[in-house]
Amino acid sequence: KMVVSVLRKISFIYDNNFCFIPTVFSPNQDNLNEVFQPIISNLNLNKYQLIVFDRWGKETFTSSSYEEHWVGTYKGVSATSGTYVYKLDFQSIDGSSYTKTGTITLIR
Repeated sequence: KMVVSVLRKISFIYDNNFCFIPTVFSPNQDNLNEVFQPIISNLNLNKYQLIVFDRWGKETFTSSSYEEHWVGTYKGVSATSGTYVYKLDFQSIDGSSYTKTGTITLIR
């Protein structure tokens, strides 16, 4: 008999008072932490691009819409559990540009 315990606490990277980026998500249909989506608040966006790469550097997800988020799939198939790399580029309407990179852990 094997018992597996998963910590359900989500960590965030907090930067510049307006960008929150989760470090883990679990798209396993339990309605908890189902998607990966950076949260940008108190900032009107002019441009936005999120790219997620697998551990071999293959682009797994890309979006130029803040409203779109990664649900943990690649070409319609569930991506494997593991660590992925993201690159987030966005620009506010005042012209300030930001680039954030880091890792996101997908747990099934």
